[in-house]
Amino acid sequence: MTELFSTPHAPHPLASLSAFAERRLRIPRLFQATAARKPVALSPELEALLKQLVGLPRETALLGVCEDGLPVLLDLNDPAPGSLLVCADNYDLRMGVLRTLLQSAMVLNSPRHVQFLVLSARPQEWQDWLPESENRHCLGVEDILEESGARWLLKLATWADQRRSLGRDGPSVLVVIDDLSAAARLEYEARVNFDWLVREGPAVKIWPVASAAAESLPGLGRWARLFQSAILGTALDGEVYRKCFQLGEEELALFTDAERMAVRIQDQWLKFRPLA
Repeated sequence: MTELFSTPHAPHPLASLSAFAERRLRIPRLFQATAARKPVALSPELEALLKQLVGLPRETALLGVCEDGLPVLLDLNDPAPGSLLVCADNYDLRMGVLRTLLQSAMVLNSPRHVQFLVLSARPQEWQDWLPESENRHCLGVEDILEESGARWLLKLATWADQRRSLGRDGPSVLVVIDDLSAAARLEYEARVNFDWLVREGPAVKIWPVASAAAESLPGLGRWARLFQSAILGTALDGEVYRKCFQLGEEELALFTDAERMAVRIQDQWLKFRPLA
């Protein structure tokens, strides 16, 4: 097994891990964490990898593992990657990335430092995946097209604005949207709040992470282009990636592995697979 920190090789970060600031974080009343629940069962491979990551700076989460065995990390204190869009026509592959992100965030961080909200087109699926009683990290699982979803988008936008304008701090919040096509059908006010969060949220540690089927990209238009970082998997028609993300032939050839995703870091694409 690769030793992550005792060799010259470092974990693959989506952004540098060198600029973690020590802050006194608190959970505002607006986002009270709910009662404790048993953690989601981890895959043996994910559990083993997370044990090796003990000692990472807080507010770090994992997207997956590369072919060399090193993790792809997301530094939630560094807004540089921006909001994340996970695309693939394989539904299980997309969900694997989202669930790896959430499971690792729960294991590696206190709920005082990282929490998450799921705005879903399939809320029951998430409720079945999560244990019966609420997790201290989980703010809720809501239907994105119901009034409760719109209320959460307003709360998040309000909180983000307070953090930006008043200099308030708080935990990092992962906002998981499992179907960007559903978000595109939001009512006007909710759509405006969502749009603003995608563009401005990461700067104040509110992180929209959306999922979309590759085949849905032509119909999403600007919604897909709002996201600063794209995590791409197999597409039935690679032309959708060419048109949406301006990829060349060599880049399109990366997205043929049914079990792996790829994310662009600077000028290179890094391939990895989720562990959930």
